[in-house]
Amino acid sequence: ALVATFARAPTSRALIRLGALIAVGPPPRPAIRAMLAGADAPAELVSAVRDAIAAVGPGVISARLRAVADVDVTADLARTTCPALYLHARRDRLVGESALNDVRRARPDLVIRSFDAPHLLAQRQPDAVADALAELTAISCPASP
Repeated sequence: ALVATFARAPTSRALIRLGALIAVGPPPRPAIRAMLAGADAPAELVSAVRDAIAAVGPGVISARLRAVADVDVTADLARTTCPALYLHARRDRLVGESALNDVRRARPDLVIRSFDAPHLLAQRQPDAVADALAELTAISCPASP
């Protein structure tokens, strides 16, 4: 299952802005709400995200964001044969529709479940995500040659 993610480096302006914010320290709570958790996110989630970013440190986060710029696993994804599920967050400001379209082109048989949620889909709608994952586990993967 792929959850609010990408197979090829996203070019999102929000991702660039978030990277710039993190380079100087944990982003302010309004930025976390706007870019990751949603405007209506519980304060506890926003604090947990901010604490997690602070614990990692700006240098590590910046290196991870630079590494993202080189990602392109669309060919690898196209070669996979197991059933694939993409959980799409319609209000995702980091990983946009183009990411979903890239994955869809690589795997036309992709099962897509869309949710009215921000980037932190699993944190915001854990029960719905669990239900979608349960659907996927009911489908078996073909045996490898």
